[in-house]
Amino acid sequence: MEKLPESVDVIVLGTGLLESVIAAACSRSGLSVLHLDRTEFYGGDWSSFNLRSINEWLTVNSEEKSDVLEPEYEKLLSDGETLVQIVERNTIANIQTSWNDASEETTEVKVKDETMQMTHKEFLQEKEWRKFSIDMVPKVLLARGPMVQTLCDSEVAKYAEFKCVDRFLCFDQNAPKTEAYSRVPCSKGDIFVDDKLNMIDKRRLMKFLTYCLQWNTNADSLNDWQNYQDKSFSEFLNTMGITGTLQQYVADAIGILHPNANTKEGLTAVCKFIDSVGRFGTSPFLTPLYGCGELSQCFCRLCAVFGGLYCLGRRIEALIYKDDKCVGVIADGQAVRCTQVIMSPKYSPKSSNDSEKSYIHRSVHITKESVFEENKEHVSLVNLSSIESEACVRYFENGFEVCAAPKGYYLSNFTGKGSMEKLKEVEKKILASEEGEGPKPLWSLYFSILTSVNHDKLPENVTEVSGPDHSLDFATVISEAQRIFSSLWPERDFLPRSLKQEDEESDVPPIGEEMQSE
Repeated sequence: MEKLPESVDVIVLGTGLLESVIAAACSRSGLSVLHLDRTEFYGGDWSSFNLRSINEWLTVNSEEKSDVLEPEYEKLLSDGETLVQIVERNTIANIQTSWNDASEETTEVKVKDETMQMTHKEFLQEKEWRKFSIDMVPKVLLARGPMVQTLCDSEVAKYAEFKCVDRFLCFDQNAPKTEAYSRVPCSKGDIFVDDKLNMIDKRRLMKFLTYCLQWNTNADSLNDWQNYQDKSFSEFLNTMGITGTLQQYVADAIGILHPNANTKEGLTAVCKFIDSVGRFGTSPFLTPLYGCGELSQCFCRLCAVFGGLYCLGRRIEALIYKDDKCVGVIADGQAVRCTQVIMSPKYSPKSSNDSEKSYIHRSVHITKESVFEENKEHVSLVNLSSIESEACVRYFENGFEVCAAPKGYYLSNFTGKGSMEKLKEVEKKILASEEGEGPKPLWSLYFSILTSVNHDKLPENVTEVSGPDHSLDFATVISEAQRIFSSLWPERDFLPRSLKQEDEESDVPPIGEEMQSE
């Protein structure tokens, strides 16, 4: 195994998205970076897995962790130094997985020009397992949001491909199954060809969207919203004549960036939504091909291009402390000195006491049907917070078009907060269950992901980043990465645009060509 360097400027523990963005920023600014991970894969809790590797992930997260620190490591210390063991914090909880009854149904498949009968379970496990990209944290990129801006400025976007989230649905839990879903128009052109809205509602919607643009430019010049800014968004929409189905379109779909919003939050969310429509197509949101786990790898690649050293599958055993500072890390029995440590929530000094843990809750299902069947496959997003406001559940459906599942299969993703029980209650309204019709899950996975931990104070040069949060897009990732980077290195630029001669490849297509809209 390759020997680690004796010293670097920054050691980063964990290859989750936030750690990887910071690692790339450090390397790009000229700092020497050693990026370590216990696992053999990139992404940590932000990863995407195929159907076999997710079973390996399940095994790793179900195993008992060893807390034994080898005594000979004391020999690696200098005078005045002490060791603080790093234990593996369990950031994944409530894991449940199963193949369901529907997976035993047979289907006709073609293998090497031969047609045969196989169950869905056999077909997916034996023949098509590589074609899945199952996200631990499915999010979308706002076309004019900070993640896309960072991808463009740093030119990390050249390492990935994207498609538009091309279908926004509203769900009415009180309507018959055949009428429960409505497709929400996003652009001006979509609004005027929509067959659900009458002409009066179309004009009202266009008038309201124009109002939002004016509010975004000069909110102080508009007085009618100020008395409602801390009241519910729906209450303000009523005063604007936005009611019924039209209100559902605005509050649940166009305002999806901030569910259950007050008026100020709702207007901000709508403005961000409509401002992003048209940049890469008629949708404001993008999704990476092969899953969101690609983003971590893209930033790691940029870090490596500028000299960052990557070592995966390494034992990360202890921090070296001296005079209330961390001066290095013990990994694979070697001492590596550094001036700063950035670490994932998975890496916890044994001396720290965790409290006030918070989680997001996830489920993902393989199905043969979309929640809303149309002639063409779509990448779909549904805000389900109206069913259970505290859980704030959203539904994200993708498949073959974005290299997330084999042709003819879908991944049905639910993300919520509060409790797993509430997420499951919402699921029953969407998927096939005793409470109603819907897509039949062939395979199901449930789990919870640690988002944040409050614990004892760490040394000033050790920074623990947050885990994945509940937000729909990646704005909080970039915001936290910028905040951490600027606080530690205020004199350095955060991921500035590369000069042409620094590019790894000379003939890189423009960002617009990388973002596929169809």
